[in-house]
Amino acid sequence: MIKRILITSFILQALTLSGQQPNVASCQDQGGGHAEHWYYQAVWDQILPPDNPKSSIVIILSVYLDSKLVLRETNEATFELLRLSSSRSIFKTLHDLDQSCSLPANPTEAVKLLQARWEKVEISRVQFEKLHREFTASLSEYVLDIRRRHSGHEGIIILHGKEYDITYDNDGYEHIEVLVNDGSDSSGKAFPLSIWAHELLALSEKTTANGAVPNK
Repeated sequence: MIKRILITSFILQALTLSGQQPNVASCQDQGGGHAEHWYYQAVWDQILPPDNPKSSIVIILSVYLDSKLVLRETNEATFELLRLSSSRSIFKTLHDLDQSCSLPANPTEAVKLLQARWEKVEISRVQFEKLHREFTASLSEYVLDIRRRHSGHEGIIILHGKEYDITYDNDGYEHIEVLVNDGSDSSGKAFPLSIWAHELLALSEKTTANGAVPNK
């Protein structure tokens, strides 16, 4: 399946992590444990900003081991965009820990060993509401795409592009996870959620260039 939408099951995630153990225990011949893909994914998913204000809306945009953004509205009526600034070095750090037989069996413990750095910028209410409105509109189009493809009236075209993992949480009322690729339908129309992801990434680059506040 090229794209999928998931209603997160925390129980399933817990069972998955508890039922698997990375191949790092023996480190035979000191050649490294060679952690599997799921381990790196579990570590990546748990890398989040260290501060955790009560937020009414949080949208996380993730490009695996490349970039991660957090767009949030806090209960103090502040609107923030955070960007993981050390993302490109994370894989190397994990690989070095693996090769030195220092990678913990629990991915949560591995997160603590990473020097994850975040940059934070405050945006206006108007900017946040525009991004939120465009996201929900793109999500609605995403669902319509599923219906059209199920009816057999529309195909898709996938190029060699990025894959975006988007998580939306509205203070626990709705929790949605979406995986979308760069691509287009058979008419050449780009996926709306892919367009939205590109726009958010561009905004993060622009705001960082204008001077974001380090959030360690």
